[in-house]
Amino acid sequence: MPIEAPLLNTPRLVRAGQSHGLWSGESLKQWTHSLAQSSGRPQRDWVSQAGHQLARLSLALHPHAQRIWVCCGPGANGLDGWHAASALKAMGKTVLISATHSPPDELKAMAAHCITALPQDWDLAIDALYGIGLSRRITAEDQVLAWLSHLHHASGPMLHADVPSGLCPSTGTWLGPEVPFGLGPRYTLAMLGMSMGLWTHQGRDVAGQVWLSESSLPCPTRADAELVHATQLPPRAHDSHKGRNGHVIVVGGQEGMQGAALLAARSALTHGAGVVHWHAPYQARFSPDLHARPDRAPLDLPTLPIQILREWPTQLQARDVVVAGCGAGEVDESFWHTVFARAPQLVLDADGLNALARHERLAQVVSRRGQRHQPTVITPHPLEAARLLSCRTEDIQANRAQAAKRLSQHLQCITVLKGSGTVIASARGDCWINPTGNARLATAGSGDVLAGFIGALLAQGLTAELAAQHAVFEMGCMADQIATASPSTHRAWTADQQALMRS
Repeated sequence: MPIEAPLLNTPRLVRAGQSHGLWSGESLKQWTHSLAQSSGRPQRDWVSQAGHQLARLSLALHPHAQRIWVCCGPGANGLDGWHAASALKAMGKTVLISATHSPPDELKAMAAHCITALPQDWDLAIDALYGIGLSRRITAEDQVLAWLSHLHHASGPMLHADVPSGLCPSTGTWLGPEVPFGLGPRYTLAMLGMSMGLWTHQGRDVAGQVWLSESSLPCPTRADAELVHATQLPPRAHDSHKGRNGHVIVVGGQEGMQGAALLAARSALTHGAGVVHWHAPYQARFSPDLHARPDRAPLDLPTLPIQILREWPTQLQARDVVVAGCGAGEVDESFWHTVFARAPQLVLDADGLNALARHERLAQVVSRRGQRHQPTVITPHPLEAARLLSCRTEDIQANRAQAAKRLSQHLQCITVLKGSGTVIASARGDCWINPTGNARLATAGSGDVLAGFIGALLAQGLTAELAAQHAVFEMGCMADQIATASPSTHRAWTADQQALMRS
C-alpha cells in the first residue's frame, strides 16, 4: 500500500532575506477550503498533521518542558490544539487543556485533561484559540478573554498556531485585551502559508519568531503580498568614476533644519551616488557657514564632499535624482511645481509630502510623472500618509497595505509606508512587507537617511521598486546589527546621529 505524502512539511524558521508569499486572512481561508476539496483527504487528516507539527515544534524549541497548557478555541484552530495536546500526552508530557468546546470524537479521552481554573504554573503554552478567521475585537463577553490575558501576562514561552489569537491576520491590528508585549519567548507556527498581519503594524510585537510549515500541495492563487528579501546590487566596473554613478540633488535644509538635508545628502554619498548637491530653496534663509553659529553643534561642512547648489539648474540629466523635502519647511507651491515636474527621478519625503497634501495641483503633477514613466518614490510615515489621503492616522494603521496601495494608485508612484513592517506598494497593486528593523529606527533623522539611500540607488540605475526594497531592507538590517552590538557601539552611533541632528 503506497504511503501518502504529508500534507504539511516540516516547520522551518523564517529568516530575514528569504523570499516568501504573504496572504490575507480571507485568502488563507479560501486556500484551506480549496485544499480540503482538491486533496481528497478528510479534515481530520489536516488537523491531525497540524497538531503534530505544533507538538514537534514545541519540543524542538523547549525540549525540557513538562507541564504544557494548551488553549483550544471553537474552530479548526482549536482542533489543531486538541491534536497537539494528544501528541504531547503520547510523548509523556503533562497536558492541561482549556477549551471552549468538547474534543472531537476521535480524541474524547482528552476531555479528562481539561481544567476550569487558570493554571498558575506551566513550562510552555500553546495558543490555539483563534486562527486566521478572526476579524473582530475580542470583548469581555468572550470566554477566552481571561485566558489570553493570563497567557500574555506570563513570562513563560508561548507558541501560537497560525497567528496569535487576537491579531487580525490581514492587517496586523491587535484585537485582543490590553497586554504587555515582550515578557517572554514568543513563537508562531504558520501552517499552509503566512498571513500579512504577522509582519506589520502590531504583528511583529506579538508573533515573535515565525516558523512556517508549508503545504506539500501548491497554492491555487497568487499571494497578496511578499516579504522583502535580500537583493544583490549590480557590480561596478573597477574602471569607473563619479560621473558614472549618478547625481543626487537634495532639496531642503532651511535655517534650523539643515541637519535633515545633511543626513539625506551624506546617506546618498555613503550609498554610492557619484555626486551629491544640496539646494536650499530660499538662499536668504540659508547659511552655508553652518559651523559659525555659536548656538549650534560644530559641523565641518567643508570637509564633506557635498556641494552647495545656489541656483536651481535649468537642465537635468536623465539619471539625475532629486530628493525633495528633508527639512525644507514652507516653500512656495510654484517652486515645488518646478521641482516635481522637471526632476528626472524623484524621492519625496517630509515637507515635500506636506506640500502634496496641501496642494491638489501638485498631486496632479506627480501623478502625471507616472503616466510619463518617470520614477517617483514617496516615503511617508503614517501621519503624512493620513494627510495625503485626508483621513486619520488610525485609519492608515488599520490597514497599512491597503493605504500604501491607495497612495501608489492615486499618485502613480512607489509608496514606502514607514513603520513596523514597512509596506512598499506600486501603482500596479503589487505589495511588499519588510521583515527587518526595530525600534532604533524610530528616531529623528532615520527617514532622511532612508530618502538619501533610495536616491543613491536610483542614481545608480536601479528601478524604483528595487531601490525602495533594497534601501528599506538594508536599513532594517543595519538597525538589527546595532541591536546586537556592544553598548559602546550603540552609544557612539547614537551620539553621531544626535550631533548631526543638532547641526
